[in-house]
Amino acid sequence: MVGKKKRLYIVKSHTDSEYGECVCAYSCKEAKQIAWDSSDFLQEEASDDEGWIGVRVNWLKKAYVKGLKLGCIQPDADSLRRDTFSYLEEAECPICMNIRYLIVNEYEDDNFRFVGCSDCAEKYETDKLKKEDIPEEAIPYIDLEKIK
Repeated sequence: MVGKKKRLYIVKSHTDSEYGECVCAYSCKEAKQIAWDSSDFLQEEASDDEGWIGVRVNWLKKAYVKGLKLGCIQPDADSLRRDTFSYLEEAECPICMNIRYLIVNEYEDDNFRFVGCSDCAEKYETDKLKKEDIPEEAIPYIDLEKIK
């Protein structure tokens, strides 16, 4: 589409403020349709007994969209690197490869961030894991662009 930019959105039911579908789309309306078509959970949660359907859409302004195709985004370490989710409950850590709770670990003193589990963060904090040992797949995209 000429002139339009892809954006990332979180599409949620009006009844559930914590969970939603992350969608790459050109507009809020398109994001709602993509999420609705691909999510049984959203369809069940968004409809109430009176037939009212409530779906909310939030634009993720700081999310990194480059390289994404239109559609729902899988909740994995790559989506954390794009700043789409604040955490993932069960995902593969890009450093130790264990299935763990993942977050973006931030270290202001080092001006450094990486996606990883608590074990990898603890190793970094105790100098058992060096900055240069952290794979590129664990560095947020926006930070990689600053480095290059």
